[in-house]
Amino acid sequence: MAAAAGDLQEFYDRVAIADLKVRYCRGVDRCDVELLRSVYWEDAQAHYGIYDGGALEFSELTVRTVRESCQATMHLIANETIELHGEQATGEAYVVAYHSIKSLDCIGTLLNDPAVAASERGALLANGQPCSFVVGGRYLDRFTRRNGEWRIQERRYVWDWCEMGPPNLMFHARESATRLPIGRRDRSDASYALFSVKK
Repeated sequence: MAAAAGDLQEFYDRVAIADLKVRYCRGVDRCDVELLRSVYWEDAQAHYGIYDGGALEFSELTVRTVRESCQATMHLIANETIELHGEQATGEAYVVAYHSIKSLDCIGTLLNDPAVAASERGALLANGQPCSFVVGGRYLDRFTRRNGEWRIQERRYVWDWCEMGPPNLMFHARESATRLPIGRRDRSDASYALFSVKK
């Protein structure tokens, strides 16, 4: 019975940790800063290369940047590895992040990085026009459980690849007279009426 109880607790822990990553993606894509902040502890740190510092401050910066620079984003979690160590855990999660951006000028700091600046494609697309920017990378996370709740203690993002392309076909959909249900980046999005989002 003790072994079974331990297995059940491990299952609960893994589900709770996986849920943090999904909530993070949802927070970014819906520009929901409250949801995004809720996956981190107050003293959590975030390391993205272009940002190193407090995770809560990073949450605010992320939502502000996405609102100002992107027409839409979609973050997708793929392969996951989680190791549990009592009240602590470590994890690696593959992520593909699609960004429909207003122009490459919005991510000028990134484009000036030597890892990206060498690409001639950047010069071809840096014309002030909408385009897509897709990044493949991994979240390397440290989690801690406090009073029975798991949150991210430290996140390190590893860049594996990125590519740029033409704008998505629905770039101006929100301003059109479409009858299609278009995703929103606030609480008017249809998903918020579907279920209560944990804060």
